Amino acid sequence: MDNNKHLDGIKKLDSEDLRQAREIVLKSIGEKEQKDKEAVSLDEKSARDLEASTGKVNQEKVKQVDGLKMGRAKEMKKIVTSEISGQVDIQAKTSKALPQQIQEITSKQKVKQAIDTIQPTEAKQQSDLALPKKEKIIAQAKPDKQKDLLSKKDKKIKEQIKKDKKLTPDTPLTPLPPIRRAGKRGISEEGKDKKDKTKKVTKSQGFSLIESLKLTVKLFYNIILLMLLLTIISYISFVFILHNFNLDNQTTRTLAQYLPVPALISEVGIVEYYDYQDARIKLINDYLDNYQVVPGEEILAEKVKEKLIKELVINELARKYNITPSNQTALNAKIALDQDINYTVLVRMNKLKQMIEAGEDFYQVARRYGDDYNMGRYYNMEEAKNKFGLEVLNLEINQLSNIIITSQGYYLVQLYDKQNDLLGLKYIFLKAKYLDDYCREEMLELRVRSFVD
Repeated sequence: MDNNKHLDGIKKLDSEDLRQAREIVLKSIGEKEQKDKEAVSLDEKSARDLEASTGKVNQEKVKQVDGLKMGRAKEMKKIVTSEISGQVDIQAKTSKALPQQIQEITSKQKVKQAIDTIQPTEAKQQSDLALPKKEKIIAQAKPDKQKDLLSKKDKKIKEQIKKDKKLTPDTPLTPLPPIRRAGKRGISEEGKDKKDKTKKVTKSQGFSLIESLKLTVKLFYNIILLMLLLTIISYISFVFILHNFNLDNQTTRTLAQYLPVPALISEVGIVEYYDYQDARIKLINDYLDNYQVVPGEEILAEKVKEKLIKELVINELARKYNITPSNQTALNAKIALDQDINYTVLVRMNKLKQMIEAGEDFYQVARRYGDDYNMGRYYNMEEAKNKFGLEVLNLEINQLSNIIITSQGYYLVQLYDKQNDLLGLKYIFLKAKYLDDYCREEMLELRVRSFVD
């Protein structure tokens, strides 16, 4: 910058000019000073401008702090601290420079008044052009008022510095409250609490409902067990009374229809208590009618047992062939034709056939192993068909038939002669099992549990 210029743009005076100015000032010292109101108002305006500039910086700083995200707190903390320290330096420089400027302005004011006295019109025009409008107004203010304003400004600056020190790097920043947003992701804490409470209430209600159901099922199960236990105890008591006291009346018979009391238990069925009693009474009456005497208790019990078990076997066989148990003729025929029941008979007959086909004498085999045999007889066609079946009508001389199964038993037939309508036949007969045979074998193999012995 030029050495003849001051910082504020005013031209410096040399020593001669200063001397003349002092003389002029001494002469005009009693003149009327310019009004103070304008200077005071303008000075206050400058103070407000300074406060506004400082406040603006603070507001920008606050906005920056308020807009921080939690992840950038340390970075913004450093920025705010640097801004505050820079602002404090500016204010300190301003507070140091203002008194010096005021003193210079005061001396310049006196010089200006002296120049205006000597050259009122020309000096006034030059000073108006040289001085800015703001500096010309400030130069007219009183020194005392300016000092008061400066002291107020200093106090405000110091207060601002004290406030700003609270945001130094050593002081931790207060975490910002979470931002609440509308929508599914922006649920408030109160809403979350209510939602959690609702879930807890719902869960508790669900748990209480499940517990109540469990208790109900458990209670129902216990009631069923209790009823079952009572039923078992009642049934055992009823069975014990019948077997030991031989009660026979309408009440006990009715109860026995709903609570069966076994007398005999076997693999093919159960004989109930009153069925056994009825069979026993009937057998006693038969003995009395036929023999006028009743056998001993053990023999009587065995006879009753045999009769009742045989009925169980016949009933099972009748269910197998879908025949009524009373039709014993049909049952005998079905048993004779049943190859499973007569399996041993069929094995024997196959062995005899193999022996004859191997060359052994028919007569010797029939005599040794057959249940019955015939070494020769003539049958007409009708008799042969009824006794042996249609197969014998087609035999050749000395030809041996297959095993012929009839309702009486099993035949092995050989044709030895044929004359016109007569057939000379000889045969070996093996007896098939009948109903009595089948029942006897089954009863020997059955295991029977008796509760009346």
